[in-house]
Amino acid sequence: MNLLAFHAFPSARKAQVDFVPSDAAVFTAARRRKIKLSKPKTAFLIDGEDRMGALAGILARLARRKST
Repeated sequence: MNLLAFHAFPSARKAQVDFVPSDAAVFTAARRRKIKLSKPKTAFLIDGEDRMGALAGILARLARRKST
């Protein structure tokens, strides 16, 4: 399975791990193996240069889109 991203953090004395697979259909196999998964969620995946202020332009574009 190829992952584009994942995010993990503590949640109520347990851990929550969010996966972003390159092919969401692959996760159906996990359900067949009785691995507990929550419902799919919507997220933004932004890929780009790692530099100071890298998100400023993207967030400004999103803000303009929301206001129209």
